[in-house]
Amino acid sequence: MKVLVHFEPPKSDFGFEGTRLRKTLKGACEAADITWVDTLLARPDIAHFLSAEDLPLLEKAKKEGVKTILSAGYTETDPKASFYTYRRGRKPVLKAKAKKMIGKADLVLVPDENTKKRFLENGAVGNFLITPAAVHLARFEAASPIEKNIFRHYARVKNEDRYVLSTVHFDDKGMIDIYKKIAALRPEYKFFVLIGKPRSFLGWMAVRRYQRKATKNLIFSPLIEDDVFRSALMNASCFLKIGSYYSGDIQILEAFAAKTPVIAYGEQENSPLLQDGVNCDFATTPKEAADSLIEIWKEPDKDMLAEAYRIAKANSLPNFGKRLKQIYEDLLNPKEENQHA
Repeated sequence: MKVLVHFEPPKSDFGFEGTRLRKTLKGACEAADITWVDTLLARPDIAHFLSAEDLPLLEKAKKEGVKTILSAGYTETDPKASFYTYRRGRKPVLKAKAKKMIGKADLVLVPDENTKKRFLENGAVGNFLITPAAVHLARFEAASPIEKNIFRHYARVKNEDRYVLSTVHFDDKGMIDIYKKIAALRPEYKFFVLIGKPRSFLGWMAVRRYQRKATKNLIFSPLIEDDVFRSALMNASCFLKIGSYYSGDIQILEAFAAKTPVIAYGEQENSPLLQDGVNCDFATTPKEAADSLIEIWKEPDKDMLAEAYRIAKANSLPNFGKRLKQIYEDLLNPKEENQHA
């Protein structure tokens, strides 16, 4: 069995979640002794995509008789791999090409039931299969001291500095205001908020305005390279997830793998991995989030971190590789009971 795993963002952009998902899929193939390739010229049996931008290539693969599979809804913080258009002050809308791609793929993997439900509500019709996200656990366990400290050098963070890491959509003005409130309550922490690339020069000017109006400890930064993000996560005092439309499961699992405490702010209906008081702390107000940071600084909850790590381990690359291999085999050798609604 030969599988094309495809995602190619422009070289000028950091792929972020899309790049990490591509690496995870390739790593899962290797763990399950599946041959992966980078081009249709290699004559794969299956073509696996993870961005709506690849609709033309999916259509070409189908014409050549290649089975097609799509991972959708895993990478919504990555501008090059998201399936929705995010407009300021409006509900996210499924991209037209994403809807078309979901309908054309032989199988569509989604991280959870809520993601599938949202696709259906947006008019997408496809052969969906719920498949939880996965994490390359070894990348965190085997990281060298140099790899661990990349972000400190990148962001000029001192060893004694405590900082919070988070990501946000550029158009999500409401969330940006929440970060400002939390950062103002905890001046002893630095807050690094990675922000998706704006669509225009005016967008970049807006980011600069956000920074000028923010407290000194709140730093808005463009998305960073995969290895820099991993380093940032391993050294962070906390990963802060603000409730939003997307699940963010990849980042959540990576925080769990890095044994970094997680604070989840607001509604988390779309993040089924998170359980308040079990593997993370929930907060409903900026003050609650700020108070949780104080508790984490005093002494992180070891039981909570252990449970979070257990979840990461259950969704590690070898386990995911076994699931993925079965999915591929079922796609190539379909049986009536293997068809998904």
